[in-house]
This record gives sequence, structure tokens and C-alpha cells, in this order.
Amino acid sequence: MTPLRRAWRRLKHNAAGLDPHAPPEALPDAYYGLPQAIAAPTPPEGVYLYGDVGCGKSLLMDMVFTCADAQMATAERVHYHSFMISVYEMMHKYDLMSPAERAAANVFHPLDAVVALRLGRRNAADTGGGLLCFDEFQMADVADARLMHGIMTRLMKSGTIVCFTANRAPQDLNRSQLLDADFRPFLDLLHDRCQLMKLDSDTDYRQVLSSADASDRRYYLPSGAPERDLHDLWRAETGTDWDDVVTRVLPVAYGREFTLRRASPSKEAAQLTAAELIEAAVGASDFRALAEGLRTLFITDVIPIFTSDTRNLARRFITLIDVCYEEKVRIVMRTEAESLDDMFSKVDVTKPDASLAEGTQFETEVAKEGVGAGNRALGSTTLYTGEDEAFAFDRAVSRLKEMQTRNFHRRTALFW
Repeated sequence: MTPLRRAWRRLKHNAAGLDPHAPPEALPDAYYGLPQAIAAPTPPEGVYLYGDVGCGKSLLMDMVFTCADAQMATAERVHYHSFMISVYEMMHKYDLMSPAERAAANVFHPLDAVVALRLGRRNAADTGGGLLCFDEFQMADVADARLMHGIMTRLMKSGTIVCFTANRAPQDLNRSQLLDADFRPFLDLLHDRCQLMKLDSDTDYRQVLSSADASDRRYYLPSGAPERDLHDLWRAETGTDWDDVVTRVLPVAYGREFTLRRASPSKEAAQLTAAELIEAAVGASDFRALAEGLRTLFITDVIPIFTSDTRNLARRFITLIDVCYEEKVRIVMRTEAESLDDMFSKVDVTKPDASLAEGTQFETEVAKEGVGAGNRALGSTTLYTGEDEAFAFDRAVSRLKEMQTRNFHRRTALFW
């Protein structure tokens, strides 16, 4: 470099406020006359709402989402179960993409594909305001913790505001302390990027609403109720006789299907047995397919009182309730329990065992099928404890009571 060029460089560096000894690769684009890249906006902090069952977390999130939906470029509210299923589906799509297709979409990591597809943007690097609301957030699985850390980091860098509702404070999500090194990065991210707010209420407002509607509980029948009561409800819901049914096939994921052997001709209702719903090899992805295709689900046989020996079935039943509640699907059922409060009364939550781990992992294992084995995040270890199980039971009973009410019936009609 000539003395004159060195002098010119020093003058140019000084005018730009730069270190005169800075190497070329450290210089900003403007130094070379290029337009500067637009940095992603720093999004406002998200919110992490937590509290007991029925204290109003989901209602508050619904209010935030409703207000934001008309104002923000991208806004979505999703139940955690459904979100994780969609994550595994999108990772599966990424596995099937050729290198050329990945280059054209500007995605070079499976989680980039998740963020790009989830936000409806051209690629994971696009920026702009957005809101993503997670309802009933939980960490049932170390794989989920690893994936959520990567997804949330990318979402927040893109300018997305993320809100959560949960039954637990962040530090209590991993009560079992399994693989804390995998869980800690996500916990730190929650503390850094979200305001933590506890709704401190001992009142289950779902039960309050259920008590107010006690004179008209249409969808829960005691075990001693004659089968004709079930048939009468079917006729009231569908306008057809009990045996006037057709067969429907619902797509699930990865080429799997769920067959409804007794669906109404209008395709809004179906009859299924407990064996088909909670004893067969089904999980959250199957229940989501059911909920997206039905308005009312009739369980034709009597649901037993769950015990410690059938806690896997209890977990699957809870997943069914969660998905149907979120998708505003009515459930007509009979149970051996004298009241809904007794449905899980014979499960000893003080003694969770290996069968609980198997049951809690099943739902995500079904979703993970077909996703490339090379993804380290898919190694699973359950994070559930007996206290988590008790929370899940209380939430399911609370939701079942609300699902009987006239108010839930009206919400279902509006949803459809």
C-alpha cells in the first residue's frame, strides 16, 4: 500500500469513526458504499403467565391475542401439544427436501424451516413484528426442551413476541432435574426474554361456571344411564338415528390415517369406543385429526375409573380432553364415577413409576416418527413427576366440567 493510499485510508477511517487499523472484513457495508443490512428489531419482552388450574390464564391470553390479531403482521395462538406435533411434521418436511430446495428456501437447519413455515415467511431470516401465544405450556420431554430453546431463539431474533400460559413457574418445569444441562439454556432464555407473572388465585372459575349451569349438563351421563339416552343425544345433535352412520377416513401425519367406522352422514359427529381412543396405539396427532374433523364426539362405552395400573390410559384420555377442549369439540360420555371429580381418584400420584414415563412420552413419540434419526434433539427422557400428574388430572376434570356447560356449547356453535 502506497503512503498516499495509507493516508487516505486513515482519513476515511477517522471520518467514519473507525479504528484506522481495522482489517477490511471488520468494516461496515457503508464503508464500501453498500446499503447497510436492516437489523431485526428488538421485540418487546414476552409474557409467561402461570398459576393454578382454572385461574384465568387462557382467558387473559385469548384477550391479548384477540387485540393483537388485528394489529400485528403475524399473530397465532396455539396449544402446546398441537405446536409440537406441527414442529415434528415440519422437521419431517425438511428431511425430505433436496439440497437445492433448501437453498431456494434459504433454510439450512431444520429449525430454520420450522420458524419460516410457522411464521409464513419466505425464509427464517425475514424480520418483522409478530406474536405467538402458547397455551398450556409444559416440558414433558428433554427433546422438547432442546427444540424449544432453538425455536424460541430464532423466533425472538426475528422480532417475534412470545407469550406462554403454564401451571408452573419456569424454574419448576424441570422438577425431576433430569438432564439439567439440556434444560438450563431454555430456562435462561425465558427469564431473559419474558416477564414472569403469577396469577395467584385459589378459585377454579371453570368449576364456578359449571355450577351455574348445573341444571343443563348435556354431555356427561352417569354409568347407570340407559343407552337410549345416548341415542337421544345423538339424534338431537345429528338429526339421524343411532345406526344411520357412514365410514370416514381422516388423514393424520406421515401418511397415517384414522378410520371412523361410525360417523354421522353430516360428518360433524362420530361414535367411538374407549378401546379405539385410549387403548389403541394413538396419540395427540390422532386426536388433533379427530378434533379438526368433528364437532361432537360420542364415546359409546363406559369410561372406567382410572387406577394406578391404568395410568397410561389416563394420560392418553387427558390428552384427548386437552385437544378437544382447545378445538371446541363436545364430548358425550358415560363413566363409572359417581362424579367427574372421582375419575382419577384411584391413581396414586405419590408413586409415579416407569409406566408413567412410557405414557407421557407416547404422545410425542408418535409425532416424532419419520423425523430423521440424526436430529440429536429427539433423544427423549420424560420430565414428568407425580405432582405434574396431579395437575393434569385436576385440569382434565376442570375442563370436562366446563365442556358440559351451555357456554361451551355456544362457543362450539360459534367455532363451527
